[in-house]
Parts: sequence; structure tokens; C-alpha cells
Amino acid sequence: MGPGNSFSLPAMRAYPAVLFPAVLWIGILQAPCRAQQITQAQKDSGWVSAFDGRTLNGFYTILGGNAPNNDPDKNPDGTFSVRAGDSSIHATGSPTGHIITKKLYSHYRVRIREKFDKPGDMGQNAGMLYHARIEGPRLFGAYPRSIEYQGQKRGMGEIWTIGNVYVNTTVDSTKTQHQYKAGGKMVAHGNPDGRQCLGSSVPYIDSAWNVMEALVRGSDSAVHTVNGVVVFKCWKLRWSEKDDPKDMANMLSEGSVALQSEGAAVSYRDYMFMELDPATGRPVNAKPVIAGEFRARGRGNLLRAETSGDGWVIHYAFPAAVRSAGEMGRLSIRTLDGRMLDQLVLPATSGEVHWAGHAAAGLPVILTENATGLSVLTVTRGGP
Repeated sequence: MGPGNSFSLPAMRAYPAVLFPAVLWIGILQAPCRAQQITQAQKDSGWVSAFDGRTLNGFYTILGGNAPNNDPDKNPDGTFSVRAGDSSIHATGSPTGHIITKKLYSHYRVRIREKFDKPGDMGQNAGMLYHARIEGPRLFGAYPRSIEYQGQKRGMGEIWTIGNVYVNTTVDSTKTQHQYKAGGKMVAHGNPDGRQCLGSSVPYIDSAWNVMEALVRGSDSAVHTVNGVVVFKCWKLRWSEKDDPKDMANMLSEGSVALQSEGAAVSYRDYMFMELDPATGRPVNAKPVIAGEFRARGRGNLLRAETSGDGWVIHYAFPAAVRSAGEMGRLSIRTLDGRMLDQLVLPATSGEVHWAGHAAAGLPVILTENATGLSVLTVTRGGP
């Protein structure tokens, strides 16, 4: 991709917004070591654990240029193993290799915490691949065609494209090397300009469990966050047999997810996925908080529930008389001691509103109807 070419921002499907506020991640970073687990609130939001904390079932390995190994527990070199003390997946760093999901993912969020064994040395390296295609060629014999979410200390969250993969992204036009910048110049990133695109920042914390998360929507787009901070976005994920950045014949829409052994001893834990509906962007495994008929109840408390930090989707409808009068309904969300967290305005029709809920993660809250009586209300976890 030459510097003289230009791109317009690609048209994108409208999905519910997904937010990654810092307040939510502070608690995750400071959480004490515990057995691998996923909370009930996370399950209700649509998160599913990828790792049971005891075995490496559901994964296989690729080490160096070797063929895939379908039983990593029996791998004699022990490159990947389970640490009983904190129920993490440990990688020795040598040889270079990957532990890869047997399941293929397309539209999803993936979240994992990573911690290197040794502090300092910001060049220590590891990370995560997504949309990995193990059946294709491997770069240097070890890296399958994929997009790499860099886990290196000094570059956590940046992107490397592997195997003639290209993405569109926005970069800082004042820099020689591609570096993501929101609202920057749109470019096609990949060979021959170099596989690495720097993140907009590096919110890495040494000697801590750092939270790596990617929001991937098929071949449409991907967002990388580190400890809740967005550091990279891209669109139009694809690969080219001709190694041509303009070639859109092969869209990269699904694949495995892989964790790396790449030169430094590292541990991974709290490894989970939230699969998303391709049409709506909502979590497919989210459980309803409340569903039912509320016929002209008037003002009053409708729901008391614990929030998860992943938000709610609220579907509503009003009686015909209310709609014809053009009145506006409102829902308030308060803590048990009465502190107002949010107030949602409901147009006097049927529809849907989103509540992010991040600032109230883990708190019991009360949903209250402030105005005209609803006829239908459905609340589902795992909103924007």
C-alpha cells in the first residue's frame, strides 16, 4: 500500500455500542488470585469460559513447524501446562508455538488476563492470534495465517498481520510507521508496508495481570483494548493470494483463537468468550433478567437485580392510549440506598433502549418506572 493511495471509511453494520470504561477494569486488575472461574453475572451476560482451570481440553498445540497436536496434556516438552496455584495456562516461551481453540469463532468478544513471570525487560513477548487458519501456510513455520493481538509488554494491543493478511485502519499520518489513530488517515495495512501497526497507546502495567480483550465482528471489524483502553481498531479483515492490499476476494471472517509461547515465560487466566449474534451484535448466550407483562401498573419498582458490567438491553411497549397521547415514559436505575445511576427516556412507542451498566458492575440495583404504565417490559443482560 503506497502513501499516495487513499481510502474512505468503510460502510459498517450498525451494532449496539460496546464500551470499555476504565472503572470496570480497575477491579479486574486488582482482583486477588483465585481459582479459574467465571461469575454468575458474567454467565448471565453471555460469557462462556474457554478454560476449565484444570486441563487443556478443547485446545491443541502447534510447536515450531510441527503438525498440530490434538492432546496437549501429553506433550512431552511441556511448553504449555496448567498451574494449579492460580489455575492459569503457563507457557515456557520456548519453543515458539501456540495453544489453539478447536472451536472456530466469528462474531465475539474474547477476554483474557496475561502476566509475565519476570518483571522488567519490556521486550518480553507473547500474545494472542484470532481468525487463525491452521490449515494454511505458516510464517517462519510456526505462525498460522491470522491477526495477532500483540501481548509484548511495550506494544500490548498493537496488531501484526500474518500470512498475507490485510486490514483497513486509521493511522497517524505524521509518523513513518503505521500507528493507529482514531479519526486518522485511512490506509490498508499489511505487506509490503510491514505487518506491524502500533497501538495508539500502551496502557500496560508491569508485574500485574493485564486484561487483553478483542471485539471481533467477522470480517467487518475488530477492536483491541488493554485494561479497558481502546488502542486499535480495524475494518475489512481479509487475505490475498496475490499479496494485494486492494484484493477483497478472500475475507477473513472466522477462525481459531490462539495463545502464544514466544520467547518469555508467561501465564494466561480468566480466558472467556462472548459470542455475538451477527445480525444484532447482541450476546447469544445472555439470559433474561426479567420478562413479562406489566399492564398499566403505573409508577413503582419493577426489578431488583445484580448488574454484571456488561449492560442491559431493555425492550418495552406502552398501551395504545399512551402512545396516542404522545407521552414519554421513563425508567430510573438506582442503588438500594437510592443513589441515581441513570434515567432512561422511553419514547411513547414500542422499542428498545440500552443501559451500559459498567459503573455499577456487581451492585444490586432497582429498576423503577417513573411515569406512564408499561404494557410489556423485557430486560436482557449483556447490552452495549
